[in-house]
Amino acid sequence: MLFMAFSSTYVLQLGLLSCAQDWHSALTSFQLFNAMCDRYE
Repeated sequence: MLFMAFSSTYVLQLGLLSCAQDWHSALTSFQLFNAMCDRYE
């Protein structure tokens, strides 16, 4: 029971971490895209 609670919490944290990394990389690429657009204007 305790192990299942721990593993589910671990999986949840892992999912949140990967989601945050995806969001951060998307934000970084969006900023890079904006910088390129500003350069070509």
